[in-house]
Amino acid sequence: MGVAETAPEGFASSGLALVNHTGIAAVFERLITNFDIMFDNHAYTHWYENNGVSRDMMAHARNTIVNLAQSYRDAS
Repeated sequence: MGVAETAPEGFASSGLALVNHTGIAAVFERLITNFDIMFDNHAYTHWYENNGVSRDMMAHARNTIVNLAQSYRDAS
């Protein structure tokens, strides 16, 4: 952990809170919903495919986020 000696320019002080909260599951679920819409319509996928990311890899990443969201739901 570190402490900054000076506040950001224009501010008297600053703060940062890092928390682990199950509410993030809703954010992940919204991300999956938006991903599904774009993925089903092939939106932007060519940019990834041109750089070596296959549709299978994209689907695997989606499933990872689904599992993560479910883990947070199970914990709440």
